[in-house]
Amino acid sequence: PRQRSRGSFGYYSFSSPVPGGCLEPSDKDGIGKNSTSAYYKSEEYDITEAKVDSLPSPDGTNEAILVGGDMQEAVPLWQDFPKRWVIVLLCFAAFLVNMSIAILPMSKEFNWNSATVGLIQSSFFWGYLLTQILGGIWADKIGGKLVLGFGVVWWSVATVLTPIAARFGLPFLLIMRAFMGIGEGVAMPAMNNLLSKWIPVSERSRSLALVYSGMYLGSVIGLAFSPILINKFGWPSVFYSFGSLGSIWFALWLRKAYSSPKEDPELSKEEKKIIMGGSISKEPVTVIPWRLILSKAPVWALIISHFCHNWGTFILLTWMPTYYNQVIETCFNEQCQLYS
Repeated sequence: PRQRSRGSFGYYSFSSPVPGGCLEPSDKDGIGKNSTSAYYKSEEYDITEAKVDSLPSPDGTNEAILVGGDMQEAVPLWQDFPKRWVIVLLCFAAFLVNMSIAILPMSKEFNWNSATVGLIQSSFFWGYLLTQILGGIWADKIGGKLVLGFGVVWWSVATVLTPIAARFGLPFLLIMRAFMGIGEGVAMPAMNNLLSKWIPVSERSRSLALVYSGMYLGSVIGLAFSPILINKFGWPSVFYSFGSLGSIWFALWLRKAYSSPKEDPELSKEEKKIIMGGSISKEPVTVIPWRLILSKAPVWALIISHFCHNWGTFILLTWMPTYYNQVIETCFNEQCQLYS
């Protein structure tokens, strides 16, 4: 009785001068110069056999047609890149910082003293504080893609409008800076929501580390390029250029990002299995147990350590250029290069 076995097909094609396309062995390699050969190899029984049906072609040569077999179409490397890491990289690229450098020529032009500069710098955090918790709630309800996309567009528009608001007066600038903080406030909660759905538990630490490093890389890029833009085109160019980058990011975000793997029609079955198999899927919490959360010592340890870290980080980001400029009295170019 015949046994069926799973295997793979392949073929070799040669030209054959023999009428009818028959194979004739040569003296050297055992195959005629103009001939066609095919083979079949069984994976289960390790049976190999050669058999081919040749078809005449208009030019007199013979061709073999491959009817079936296990063949995979070659896919470009960039298309085979895991989709979950595309989401991570887009989150990574969302931040750029520029105000701490631009405040120096702005304060000189508008005759602001140190107290006014401090008020302007802190106004960003008024809005930032308002949307931290709300951003997480919104991401749970309508999806992290929409919330993060809204945040980037909001703070990009506010960045572009900052020079215009500054020329209208200090109150308008304070409001615009607070608006910018509102947009950035939803970013981290929305990112955490996205990563919790897209990244398996085994890869979550790496993805979070990469996203958070994007914030600091954005600071490095913003602080490094801002002096060049200020010296060549004036301080408003810093806000126009960095604010415009948000539109490019948003176009990529709309095209590539989804709030969860279940919504992505282009996600492969293999990757979806990896994501869903390594994630803990839960329904959004309707009632937040604040009393229980705040009664835990590790929660307070995280709050205190995060408070101290942010205190030092943002003091340096906002005041270090002013310190170099006023106390050490270095020239603008040198202090910017040293700071960045």
